[in-house]
Amino acid sequence: MHDRGSRLDTINCCIFDMQNVLKGGFFMGNLDYVEPKSLAVAFDLIGDVTLNAASYQYGGFTIPQVDKLLAPYAEKSYKLYYDEYMDIAKSQYEDWDEIVEDESSFCRIEEKADDYATRKVKRDYEQGFQSWEMKFNSVASSRGDYPFTAITFGIGTSKFETMCSSSALKVGKE
Repeated sequence: MHDRGSRLDTINCCIFDMQNVLKGGFFMGNLDYVEPKSLAVAFDLIGDVTLNAASYQYGGFTIPQVDKLLAPYAEKSYKLYYDEYMDIAKSQYEDWDEIVEDESSFCRIEEKADDYATRKVKRDYEQGFQSWEMKFNSVASSRGDYPFTAITFGIGTSKFETMCSSSALKVGKE
C-alpha cells in the first residue's frame, strides 16, 4: 500500500463496482435513483457517482470495463431512437399498412431507422465521454483536490461495446 504512513484513515485507491451500483438503482444524497433508461443518463449518473465516491478516498479511482458497463444502456437508447424513427416514418405515410406489406419498401425504412439509431447512439457515446473529460478534470472533490480517475475498456466485442471503445479513444485523442 503506497502512502501507508499518512493515509490510514481512508481507502487508498479502488476499482469501483459501478455495474452493481447502477443495477436496480441506489440511494445517494438523500435521493433514490432508478437504473438509467438511456445512455446519456447513464453517463451523467456515472459521472456524479464517481465524483461523490472518489471524494471519500485517497488515490486512484477506476471504473472498470466501461464498454461492458455502458452497452446495455446504449441498447436501450438504440431502441428508443429506432422506435422514434419508425414513428416519424409511420406518420409520414397514409398508406403505412401497404408499405409494411411490401417487404422491400419496409426493409429500406428499417435500414434507415437502424442507421439513424446507430448514429444517435454513437453521438451519445462521444458526448458522454466528453462530459466525463470535463467533469473529471474540472470538478474538485470535497477535499479540494481533483481525484485521479481512470476507466478501462476494450474487452467487449458486441456492436455497442466496440462503439464505446472507439468513442472513448476518439474523444481522448481529440
